[in-house]
Amino acid sequence: MIKNEEILVVHDDAALPFGKPKLKIKGGAGGHKGISSIIYYLQSENFMRLKIGIGREKPLKKYVLSQLKEEEKNFLFETLFPFLKKGVKVLFNEGVNKAMNFINSFREDEHE
Repeated sequence: MIKNEEILVVHDDAALPFGKPKLKIKGGAGGHKGISSIIYYLQSENFMRLKIGIGREKPLKKYVLSQLKEEEKNFLFETLFPFLKKGVKVLFNEGVNKAMNFINSFREDEHE
């Protein structure tokens, strides 16, 4: 059986700037309906979340469902996702605290 604290949920976060990753161990939903649903079904907030910033555009619902710009796609696939792949390896090999230090220290200007 998988323990809640072994679950990693990857999701968008409008409170973070576009492309900014953040790894958290637990917490509330922060208004995210998908996370609210997961909390409801697990009956726990004790799971890891890998948040990827999408920025806050208005209206949010239309923005979340819109297509990415070509430069945004390039950034995600060429810069951010390879970085996060390393971060997930750190998570599985060295633990959540080292992974949080690695992932949460991401700076776009260091990866251009």
